[in-house]
Amino acid sequence: ICNPFGFEEVCAHRSLRHLAQAAAEAGIPALRFDYAGCGNAEGDEFAPDLVGRWTQSVHAAIDHLERATGLTQVCLLGVRLGALLATLAALERDDIAGLVALAPVVRGRAYLRELTMLGETGAAPAVAEATDGVGDGLIESAGFVMTRATGAALAAIDLRGIDRPPAPRVLIVERDDLPAPPDWPATLERLGADVTRARWSGYAGMMADPQRTVVPEAIIGGVLGQLQAWQDAGAL
Repeated sequence: ICNPFGFEEVCAHRSLRHLAQAAAEAGIPALRFDYAGCGNAEGDEFAPDLVGRWTQSVHAAIDHLERATGLTQVCLLGVRLGALLATLAALERDDIAGLVALAPVVRGRAYLRELTMLGETGAAPAVAEATDGVGDGLIESAGFVMTRATGAALAAIDLRGIDRPPAPRVLIVERDDLPAPPDWPATLERLGADVTRARWSGYAGMMADPQRTVVPEAIIGGVLGQLQAWQDAGAL
């Protein structure tokens, strides 16, 4: 389970814990982890090549889960930036049976604009003066900091430009409060992935202020249902 970044991770924490517990109760081994420099993981936000380190954290989590369970294939579930990082890691492996992307970040540059806007509307303004969220200083968004180098690395990523599918089957869970562009699903289908798009209720509640979050039972049930369907079809 690949977390979103920053304040979104704080908001989604409770819901992703419930998701992991529900998966485990359904007989699906689940692993939650922190990226390098985030949460309880070693390092900080000023480390070089942080996007690469985050992607390596996904690899390390996959390897640990396989060692702990004896499994040889896994599914990745990523939320927002976590979906982008899960995709990057999956493109470097051959043991990813499925990818679940919940409200995925597809274009790093657009995501940085969102972070900058959040920083400018919050209690603490963004430090970056930013075109596209990448300025000469730091990007501060809702109390979380990103360096210019990290922002630039993210800005260079556009998942619409990948040349192979990250997994043979992909579930894209779209936000229920905003329309989703069709370009990334179209890219995945063109590359040969079996793509399912779903829009279950609960995203806004999951990403609300941490004291007011509501666990998205419809999303959790829908995701587990899709995993079970893949399993029943012999895909997992």
